Amino acid sequence: MKIAFIGYGQVGSPLADHLQRLGHEVTLAATDPNSQSVQKALARNSNLKVFPPKDAVRVADVVFLATPFQANAAVDLGTLIPTVHKSVRFTSLRRLRLRDRCLMYRH
Repeated sequence: MKIAFIGYGQVGSPLADHLQRLGHEVTLAATDPNSQSVQKALARNSNLKVFPPKDAVRVADVVFLATPFQANAAVDLGTLIPTVHKSVRFTSLRRLRLRDRCLMYRH
């Protein structure tokens, strides 16, 4: 499955790493591929891909919004959504029930 991450800090980075190691194609949606958070995620797992947000979202089957609640307003989904295929699912980690979060980490 092709998965894109918007946000890859304390929660997004470990989840992206874990999903990539399970065999998924994981891409970080980054406006600045040289940012500290991108470099930390790549240091953890060099198999993660990095693309500009529109490109990362366009090829994804699933898009994770893993940003702090306060930062969600800074993510301009209005410009990203038109590039997304209709079958793509956006999800926020806050919307997942605790049981679902645990299952994601246990796989």
